[in-house]
Amino acid sequence: MQRLAAVSRRLRPSLSPWNSARLQKFSQSLHRAHEADGDPQHAGCFSPRPAFDSRTHGDYNTAMAAPEDSRILDPASPLLTSSASPSGAPPTRRSFLKIASGVSASIAALLVGVPTLRAFISPGLKAPKTKNWIKVGQADAIDIETPVKVDFVEAVNDGWVETRALRSVWLYTDDGEKFTAFSGTCTHLGCSYGLDKENNVFLCPCHRGVFDIKTGAVLSGPPPRALDPLPVRVVDGNVQVIYKQFRSGIAERVEA
Repeated sequence: MQRLAAVSRRLRPSLSPWNSARLQKFSQSLHRAHEADGDPQHAGCFSPRPAFDSRTHGDYNTAMAAPEDSRILDPASPLLTSSASPSGAPPTRRSFLKIASGVSASIAALLVGVPTLRAFISPGLKAPKTKNWIKVGQADAIDIETPVKVDFVEAVNDGWVETRALRSVWLYTDDGEKFTAFSGTCTHLGCSYGLDKENNVFLCPCHRGVFDIKTGAVLSGPPPRALDPLPVRVVDGNVQVIYKQFRSGIAERVEA
């Protein structure tokens, strides 16, 4: 009887719901028969199995086909609710990708943010431009009471780019000791002017602007202001100037 009961228990999960119900009824009948005969040893061999409730467990065949572990463990068991990876375990691929993405985003933010921040702050921290004295000639080689035009090349730095620009100044002296220097561009539209030897004045060919050779004052024409004077000095017999550029077309003298 015990062997029959064991076989019935093994076969019960693989049977269909209809055959399982028949086997359960047969087990209950044997159980009642043993109880009626007073055989307590075999009374529990065919103890009835609780009926399968499809509302709780779903389809019978699907529930029986599930892995054995899933039918034994309770969903609230610590084995199912605890973390899958123990503490101190090496990082998974997902955690590594998260860390790599965060590092990459931080580097990208620094590469973009630092130049932008520097562009906003650097103008306030920029050192003032220093003007160098430029030698434009020897004092004893310049004619008295006759303007002399001097051309020279100046290096201009614009960020990382260095270019060379051609500059012009006019020098004038009454005694060979004190000199006056004027920028070589007209104050009207920035054209280069020349000396009108017949009238002994400066003349701009663009719009016929006329200037005084001693003071640079406007004598006629559309220029809004006099010629722009430049700092000048004599050192060891050499005439030196600091070249500056000014905005043209306006009455005020504003350095460009």
